[in-house]
Amino acid sequence: MDAASSQARRMVMDGGTMLEYELVRRKGKRTVTIRITPDGLIKVSASYSCTSSFIEDIIRKKYPWIRKVREKMASEAPPWTGEKWNDGMSFFFMGQSVTLRVKRKNTGRPEVFHGTEDDSLVVTVTDDAGQEQVGRVLMSFFRRVALQSYESEVSSILARTGLEHKMVKVKITSSRSRWGSCSNRGTICFSLRSLALPGHLREYLVLHEVAHLVHMNHGTGFKTFLTTYMPDWKVREKEMQGWQVASRTYT
Repeated sequence: MDAASSQARRMVMDGGTMLEYELVRRKGKRTVTIRITPDGLIKVSASYSCTSSFIEDIIRKKYPWIRKVREKMASEAPPWTGEKWNDGMSFFFMGQSVTLRVKRKNTGRPEVFHGTEDDSLVVTVTDDAGQEQVGRVLMSFFRRVALQSYESEVSSILARTGLEHKMVKVKITSSRSRWGSCSNRGTICFSLRSLALPGHLREYLVLHEVAHLVHMNHGTGFKTFLTTYMPDWKVREKEMQGWQVASRTYT
């Protein structure tokens, strides 16, 4: 078997947005190949002699195809029916592919730890805890992280847009069809599945919902607001479409 090495990479796309992909280097590989995994991850295979700039030029040229494949997968994806929260499973958490590690102990409260150095999410439960309990512990952790993160991001965007005087309440929902919503009473909701998104897309999502505090439709005023505070919002909006599949883990 040919020796191979795998590495997570990030690259800057046109418009300044970030694109994540996994690069697999293989001996004897003659061409650069790109495939999209069922969870929406971009996997690129290339020889050791290919430079990063050459590989990323190919990714840029192929990006319209990558986006179409991701969108098609999202539209055809059935509801999640596979087993969740098994030790070793991989999923996206705040834009990063992480590996779940389930550890056991005799007694004590459940704990969740995000190991940023090795891209792992470690949940520690008692020896008698089943898969359902592991799931409940994780979902509680995800909701807590999501609420804290979005409350902070909403506050930051309100200050940036001169809307800090607005009374806003942030909620986390289980919506499968919408990333977020904003009511005319100032309640901004974010779907838990948006926790899969990388930071620059969550930032767009927050700005999008904050814009609805002053523009309740998607008309000219709304778009002008977005352009003023985020000139590349259209690029980010399109990129979000490719994250539908990856976000299903949380539904």
